[in-house]
Amino acid sequence: MKNNIGALVLGVDLKPIDNELVPECNVLSKKEEEELLERMKLTKRDLPKIKKNDPVVVALIKNGVSVNVGDIIEFKRKEFGNEYSYYRVVIE
Repeated sequence: MKNNIGALVLGVDLKPIDNELVPECNVLSKKEEEELLERMKLTKRDLPKIKKNDPVVVALIKNGVSVNVGDIIEFKRKEFGNEYSYYRVVIE
């Protein structure tokens, strides 16, 4: 979908997860969280935040993924033949 403004005006239910511009995302397990934080020498407080009412988080929940405040979501993006991950911690 190239122009979401029309869909918003018409009240169409947008699916941000299905948009090609939205990176693949998943909620890390507790073990994966621990490994990530240890490897990066960070705490959850150091990570960028994403609100629980963000459209991507809401879409994950609607798709049956359990997302709670404090969870870490990994986003995987592919650009120019390279894949990289970035992380956000869910806040209220």
